[in-house]
Amino acid sequence: MKLLTAGRILGTHHLLGAVKVKSALEELPKLLGNKCMIRLETGETILLTPKKIEYLLGESWVFQFEEIKNKAEASKLRNAFLEVRRDLLGYTEEDIFLSDYIGLLVKEADSGEEIGRVEEIFETAAHPILVIQSEDYETMVPDTPVFVKRVDFEKGEIYLELLEGMKEEKRK
Repeated sequence: MKLLTAGRILGTHHLLGAVKVKSALEELPKLLGNKCMIRLETGETILLTPKKIEYLLGESWVFQFEEIKNKAEASKLRNAFLEVRRDLLGYTEEDIFLSDYIGLLVKEADSGEEIGRVEEIFETAAHPILVIQSEDYETMVPDTPVFVKRVDFEKGEIYLELLEGMKEEKRK
């Protein structure tokens, strides 16, 4: 079963080891008492159990995990992804979310040239923006049919049509 990226841990919240989580999902309280996978920036994963989940505002939530006892432990979770079984939130494998794009390999639709991997997605007033990273470039692409030509979840690939200047070379 493919896990759903339910949110991203932004940082700590107070001294008792709580963390702020950014998520657009309203069903997060259903995760209470269930194991959640936390994917750290290093790629390492740990299992944690939410013991308290509170809505803060906007897309912000506060999570307290049974295994995290203080702010120092919680700070190690900064920028980690919260990944959960879809069925815990009432979703199936057929339900597709923007967060499912994270980690997918991105290729140029015409040439098949690799552009990078989707590292982040952020919302704008008009549409979501896919942030694609490679070793040398950062590329930001609107998630619209004009640019996103095909998504192949079986292969883990997205095919895009880019305009000149969309790929920005990273500063060394």
